[in-house]
Amino acid sequence: MAIKNLGTIRAIHIGSSAPTNTKMLWYDTTVDRHKFYNILTSQWEDLGPIIDKVSTTNADATTIFQITIADDTIVSVEFVVMGRKVNGEDRVIYKGGFLAYKNLGDNTVLQGINREFIGSDEDWDVRVEVEVGGQINLQVVGEAGIDINWKSYCQVKIL
Repeated sequence: MAIKNLGTIRAIHIGSSAPTNTKMLWYDTTVDRHKFYNILTSQWEDLGPIIDKVSTTNADATTIFQITIADDTIVSVEFVVMGRKVNGEDRVIYKGGFLAYKNLGDNTVLQGINREFIGSDEDWDVRVEVEVGGQINLQVVGEAGIDINWKSYCQVKIL
């Protein structure tokens, strides 16, 4: 577990809009995530990994995590995605990451993706899809007729 030094925290704000006091933690109720104010980027950022869950019952790609990239931005996402058949017979884990960028006025480009598979069912998969508007989707693909619960842990870095 990594430790993040946030300095002195004066309070915790819970709500859907950012507090004006930047020396506090903010629990953003619109996305159910804790955030801190990064003085280097002058932006509110996620405090820790982004955790999302989905369930699949077929082999269609289902988005488990998505991020939209702004103009003139580089984004690195490290992920761990776990899937488990509801009855527990099969399970997988994918560890990896991807790098994407968007130059001013251009389309989003997926620079590359790496991933490592560990598990009992190689028919299940994790993919990255880039949409025209700049959104990137991390997707899971299950198996026809099989109920699978998925969970992802994503760490986002933006430059």
